[in-house]
Amino acid sequence: MINLKFYTKDEWQEYSKQFHALVFNNSDFSDIENIDFACVVFDNDTAIGFSTMRVLDKYHVYMQYGGTLDKSNYTNLKGYLKLIEALKDNFLNITTLIENNNKSMIKLAMKAGFEIIGLRYKKGSIYLEHSIEVKHG
Repeated sequence: MINLKFYTKDEWQEYSKQFHALVFNNSDFSDIENIDFACVVFDNDTAIGFSTMRVLDKYHVYMQYGGTLDKSNYTNLKGYLKLIEALKDNFLNITTLIENNNKSMIKLAMKAGFEIIGLRYKKGSIYLEHSIEVKHG
């Protein structure tokens, strides 16, 4: 069963280095990680992914860093969709940046309903900017 656990910025500090090391092979994001909250996705009691978020305004959340720990596409899709649905309950717009060579994450975002709305250049890499606009009512 897929479950989500949300963490405040302060609570996340205890887990941040561990999750970043597992996904990015880099555990020191302290100088650039500026978040409002984070979420870990669990399949039963096993963590399978995470995402950190910044609230840009009361309608818009930016999914900043994240990744999957489980290589099962089916499980990752279920977890990602559950996270997106939870964010849709509280925000009208969700955005994220995905490096252009991360094909599996781009496919996951597209399956979740994200649309590509732009390009960003950052530290010598190209990122695709993705967005979901939520229609309430």
